[in-house]
Amino acid sequence: MGKWSEIQIGGHSCDVFEPASVSPFGYVILYLHGVHMGRLVDQPRFEQTFDVHGVKVLAPQVGRSWWTDKICTEFDSEITAERYVLEDILPWIDSTWTAKPPQI
Repeated sequence: MGKWSEIQIGGHSCDVFEPASVSPFGYVILYLHGVHMGRLVDQPRFEQTFDVHGVKVLAPQVGRSWWTDKICTEFDSEITAERYVLEDILPWIDSTWTAKPPQI
């Protein structure tokens, strides 16, 4: 069975799930929590599904920022949650898991 861990990216906490066996397709889920800040780490059914399908998961914790491009001091007084995802989270996924978003 895969496992969850907590890491820091750009000075902020993120939950990371690494499956026991990674899918050959390199699937990655970027989970952006809702206003109630529910964590997938607290949902065993998700963990089982991620593990069965070999999916890696990154779930940043940004408070009640709504993932907007507006400063939310509950998250950070200098960077917006949107900028954090674009400037810190996506590059981390690319460099650590060699995964890129699909081209639209």
